[in-house]
Amino acid sequence: MDSSAKAQISSMLYTISELAKRAGSLGDQMRHSKDEASASELYQAEKALEVAARRLNNAVR
Repeated sequence: MDSSAKAQISSMLYTISELAKRAGSLGDQMRHSKDEASASELYQAEKALEVAARRLNNAVR
């Protein structure tokens, strides 16, 4: 894999990681405000983003 592709993947990994953190944080806020349904959906989104990040890491190897 060339360095340009690696740089693009690195950028995507950063963005996805930040989105996962934001989804988890917002999920925590929703859970504390007793909105369990929204919290659950946000936690699922966080997990999906973490899976996407792992797949991108695997693509670089």
